[in-house]
Parts: sequence; structure tokens; C-alpha cells
Amino acid sequence: MYDPNKRFSVEEAEAALGMEEEDKAFMRLVVTVDLLCAHAGISDEEVRMAYEQKLKSHLLEAIESLKRLTED
Repeated sequence: MYDPNKRFSVEEAEAALGMEEEDKAFMRLVVTVDLLCAHAGISDEEVRMAYEQKLKSHLLEAIESLKRLTED
């Protein structure tokens, strides 16, 4: 159990949470992106809007690919 009076250990926390290497890498990536966004002044709303645009773009690409497949 986490004890705020004891020295914090990243390794112990990761073990306590049952984190695998993939989980640790993902957590580091999330923290890195959060820090970069904060430093650059990018808001959560801007991230959400860009994410929506990326999804729309991928959907349109999939639609076009399917259309080309059905035209053959």
C-alpha cells in the first residue's frame, strides 16, 4: 500500500499496479505528450478536435479504398 511518509519508488509503484513493459511505455508516452502539450499551450479541446479530424480522415480513406475495391 502507498505510504506518503515513505520514500516514493517508481519500481515499487509499477509492481504494485501490475504494470507490464507495454503499460510502462504507454504511461511514459502519455506523460511526455501531456508535458509537451502543456509547454506548447495546446488545450485538451484542441487535441480533441485534431483527434476528430484524424478519425474523419481515416474513415474517408477507408471509404475510398472500399469504393475502389468494389469498382474493380
